[in-house]
Amino acid sequence: MAALAIAMPWLAALAYVRVAELHESGSEGVLAVFTETGTSRSRRGLTTHYYDASIAGIRVRLSTSHVLSPGFRYPVLFSEAKLRDYASDSKGSFYSWKVGRKSESKWEIFVRDFGEGYLWLMAGLEALWISGAWLFWRSFKKGEDA
Repeated sequence: MAALAIAMPWLAALAYVRVAELHESGSEGVLAVFTETGTSRSRRGLTTHYYDASIAGIRVRLSTSHVLSPGFRYPVLFSEAKLRDYASDSKGSFYSWKVGRKSESKWEIFVRDFGEGYLWLMAGLEALWISGAWLFWRSFKKGEDA
């Protein structure tokens, strides 16, 4: 239980750090979605959507859990250096982007990307793990006092 109580916030913190890096040192641009090239579903039931798109005029392939509409333009934050690297050797999907603007807070972009419901679920589970670990520890503490 203690491992879960530590691992869950750590994973969320890693996702927040990625958003913060793009917000602080990334560039603001436009994502133009051309077409959805497919979808897949994992064993855990998560759906991944694949798109052909362009960021700052460079064609990219994207895979995301978010549904994007072909023909629409989205404001994005992206890493220019990673986009240049991707353009020179475009294998796989480009991941160094988030929908948002620099005028938005890092927290707003993070919540939109991570999912508000998922954050509430994590907070509830975190409370459950901490309570369970505390009760487990307390039961041993009472055994020592007897």
